[in-house]
Amino acid sequence: GPVNWAIHNPSPAPGMVRLWTWEAFAHGAECVSYFRWRQAPFAQEQMHAGLNRPDRVLDAGGHEAGQVARELAQAGGAEAYG
Repeated sequence: GPVNWAIHNPSPAPGMVRLWTWEAFAHGAECVSYFRWRQAPFAQEQMHAGLNRPDRVLDAGGHEAGQVARELAQAGGAEAYG
């Protein structure tokens, strides 16, 4: 997600969380772990994105991660997810 420490801090384009997740699996990952689960509501990293907004509502990245989980389940590759 976006950060606040670079000269230019663009947000990832729509679909990038899904793309990066599938890219990791394509390169042999057995697990993908996302950081940050929930965006911090205050302090230094409050502008860093998370899968959930501070109000606990899914952000775009959270929806994309959920989409990948559903796609994995449909492909038969998500035994650990249910």
